[in-house]
This record gives sequence, C-alpha cells and structure tokens, in this order.
Amino acid sequence: MENGEAMLGRKQRLISVVLVSILLMPITLSACDYDPYEGRRPTDYPNTIWVCENADMYFVVGESVGIFFEGKLKTDEGIVDFRFLFSAFDSWAKVYNAEHYTSASEYTREDFMFSGECKFRKNKFEITVEDKNEYFKELPITLVFHRQDWTGSEGNTILKSWD
Repeated sequence: MENGEAMLGRKQRLISVVLVSILLMPITLSACDYDPYEGRRPTDYPNTIWVCENADMYFVVGESVGIFFEGKLKTDEGIVDFRFLFSAFDSWAKVYNAEHYTSASEYTREDFMFSGECKFRKNKFEITVEDKNEYFKELPITLVFHRQDWTGSEGNTILKSWD
C-alpha cells in the first residue's frame, strides 16, 4: 500500500508541475514583448526636435519614425551632422557621424562619436556618455535633451538658427 501511495504522490506532483508550467507559459511568452521604455524614448514622439541644454546640438524625430535620427553638433571646427540610434532592447543610445553613412551594420569606429545610457522622461532625456572618440572628448559627461514641437514656431526657429 505504501508503494501505491508513493506512486500516487509522485503522479500528483507531476500533474501539479505540468499544470503550473502550462499556467506560466502565457506569462512567459507575453513577457518577451514587454518594452519598459515604450512611450518614453524620443522615438515615441514624432515631429519633435530634441535640443541639448548643455552642448550645442539637437536632433529631429520626423513624421515617419525610423531607427536613425538626424542631428547637428556645433564644434570649434564647424557643424557636424550626426545620427542618433536608440536601442530597442535597453536604455542605450549611440551617435554616429553621418558623413559616411551607408547602413548601421557598416559603421566603423571612425564613424562613432559617442554612446551612453539614457534616462527617459516625457519631455526630456539624459544620456550619460560612457564612451566617446577623441574628437568629442570635450562633451559633458551627461547631456540633457528637451523635447520641443517641430511643427511650431519654436521648432522652425531652432532649425533656422543652424542654417
């Protein structure tokens, strides 16, 4: 009888494990589609200009959102066109010189300007610069960008000031 009770106990445990696994499967599968930064990245705000408060730079998120966002940085040597790339998987961003742009997979270390981890908010974000090339060594450690409407007069004024 003890053998029978032991077998029954094992069967019940096995059934319990299978049931719990079946119940947890939808939760596990739906977690793969979870993005903790959704609605907070600049990419979630089309038709906006993001202006840096502590460096002379900006970038634009246009009407049709892609993976790269065009921007400009004023340096002692002149204006540098760049492309902002936000990671779709975490809070990192990378910035590349747009002069030699062909595709993301073809960027070289020479095209790289800087990268860092971002803190996103609705109307601003901060990027803590953790890696930068020699050309941009003067950039502050933390860059703070503020969101502005691209279609309004403020946005047009910003763009005209860079012409």
